[in-house]
Amino acid sequence: MCYNCGCKKPNDAHDKEENITNQTIRNAAEAMGMNFEDSIKNMSELAEIEISEHSEGVVHGHGLDHDHDHDHSKS
Repeated sequence: MCYNCGCKKPNDAHDKEENITNQTIRNAAEAMGMNFEDSIKNMSELAEIEISEHSEGVVHGHGLDHDHDHDHSKS
């Protein structure tokens, strides 16, 4: 859906390269040595945390501005 607009079309960037598509996620996964499915799972988990924190009025992020030493070698 270009994941950010809500159109439910995961491969349509609407002629705007800034929109997040399946290809964006594939590229990011590949850059980290991960697979697409694990990347989507991680994004989903983080999205749930962010939504929860924002609905509770929490203003701090969950490591969004920090590099972490995670093992991304599973593919």
